[in-house]
Amino acid sequence: MTGFWTLVSKELLEQQRTWRFVGAMAFFSAVALLVTVIPFIVSLFTDIERDSEFARGLLEAYGGTTATLGALVAIVFGMGVLANERSSGTAGMVLSKPVSVAAFVSARFAGMTSSIYLGFAAGSIVMFVLTTILIGYYNAATFAIYMSIIGFYLIFVSSMTFFWSGMFARQMLAGGIALVLFIIQLPLTAIPHTQDYWPVNLVLWASNTSGIWGGGRVSDAWQTFPIALACIALFVVGAWAIFRRKEL
Repeated sequence: MTGFWTLVSKELLEQQRTWRFVGAMAFFSAVALLVTVIPFIVSLFTDIERDSEFARGLLEAYGGTTATLGALVAIVFGMGVLANERSSGTAGMVLSKPVSVAAFVSARFAGMTSSIYLGFAAGSIVMFVLTTILIGYYNAATFAIYMSIIGFYLIFVSSMTFFWSGMFARQMLAGGIALVLFIIQLPLTAIPHTQDYWPVNLVLWASNTSGIWGGGRVSDAWQTFPIALACIALFVVGAWAIFRRKEL
């Protein structure tokens, strides 16, 4: 992939200049503040016991909220990643240099996912610190596993959007299709004998996994991870295969 690392450096710099890093961090940190502070204030005026179970409930509420709202952020971030490059003519100018299409597409994907994942990681740290200060210590390793799985799910959603961004030159069309597919996948876990195979099941798996050291158990959804990983690879490779045939 000729020129990959040069393009990745350019993408990371662009993410900073366009404030995407800052925007993602601010969004997830704001969610962390709301999910933590509001229940804590409510508990001060009620008889709710602020123990380890209460802390775990807040952390899981953050994970569930970011799995939904964060997925919408991933769609917004991903819908114009390739579409805008085509419509603005930037892709044509970049690819006129000694740069391969594979390097260009993969670098765009790396830049997009870095903003989403680092922003989510920053919000997760804020959430953990606030919960520890206000309520008490919660197992850091458990929380790290939980948040890593949720973050991986956000990358899956962004890869799906990335694929449609490579398909169409209009970012709103790419984002609209990705949003529809995101909504459709939510009830799929209700289909008998297939619950553990849909990538959306990562959210449930993360929730169950977070209780490993607290009397819970790992769900039977380990197979969800390789399936989601394969989907991400297919979406990125598919975006490359389609984009290389498009007129730039």
